[in-house]
Amino acid sequence: MVAASDFRTRRIRNKLLFIALVVHSTWLLAALGGLFSVAAPFPSWREAATGFVVGLVVFYPLWRWNAMGAADVKLIATLGFILGVRGLLPTLLLASLAAGVHVVLLVWQGRWRQMRQQWQQGPGARRGLPYGGYLALAGVGWALWTGWQAYEYG
Repeated sequence: MVAASDFRTRRIRNKLLFIALVVHSTWLLAALGGLFSVAAPFPSWREAATGFVVGLVVFYPLWRWNAMGAADVKLIATLGFILGVRGLLPTLLLASLAAGVHVVLLVWQGRWRQMRQQWQQGPGARRGLPYGGYLALAGVGWALWTGWQAYEYG
């Protein structure tokens, strides 16, 4: 839902990120309560909290310097909580590669000037690349990949 929202409207609703945090916290609490054990590729509470803090601390300055949207920073922190620090780096790399391909396609199609004009329209304008969409897809892909690896080899 985050990816679809960002690709379509360049908006990521805080409600979606909050729901993801609550669902994952509930899952971790159930694991802590002994209902089941946390599988190896998925983070413990400590790893989840570390991933959240690292996501905020590292990417908050990029938002302050207008290099990244606030929703993207919140999504990175949420993904850090869900995937842990170990899963956050590959997710960021995959999303950055996808966004880079997007930029290359824009330049190749000659629409780069149009994008630059949108960026200069002011703070209220919806502009830029849907990096949050790429982050969401990369995060889901990484979670599925590590879960499959744990199932196959675990």
